[in-house]
Amino acid sequence: MRRVGLAVLGIVTWLAPAFAHAAACPQEKAIYRDRDNAYELAFSPVNTDAESNTHRFKLSVQGTKLSMDGYVQGSTPVNTSNGIIFYHCPDGDVTDSDIKKCTVWQGFLYGHSGSRIDILPAQRKDAADQILIAGLGLAIDQFEGFGKDKPKLAPWDVLDFKECTK
Repeated sequence: MRRVGLAVLGIVTWLAPAFAHAAACPQEKAIYRDRDNAYELAFSPVNTDAESNTHRFKLSVQGTKLSMDGYVQGSTPVNTSNGIIFYHCPDGDVTDSDIKKCTVWQGFLYGHSGSRIDILPAQRKDAADQILIAGLGLAIDQFEGFGKDKPKLAPWDVLDFKECTK
């Protein structure tokens, strides 16, 4: 029994520095990777006074030129992190049909830090250790809008904190 406790303590001690880096980074500068290092999710700052979005991010497929734009909005009366990911949406006056064709994924994003799963941390708050985008892998696998650029590998729904942008 004592060996198991020491092994668990060793794992927790080994993981602690990785989580400390996430806590030292504001959410709008956090970069995450899926467990295969095939996808990178990079947040960027949003002017919350001028935009309805609470967060903006880019989801890129590593080793390719393929990238998708993502946005997060809060909601009321229940505060949730509602996300949407687009791929090559047209600019200007677009129809609902146009938006539907370029929507890769839509749903909830969650942040995980320590032992708590919660809504995505606000800008200027410590970044989450992990991001959960429920159904992301399946949505990317089933999205027809990529055409010949369709990724060969779908991401995991959980992305781990990698680094903080300057």
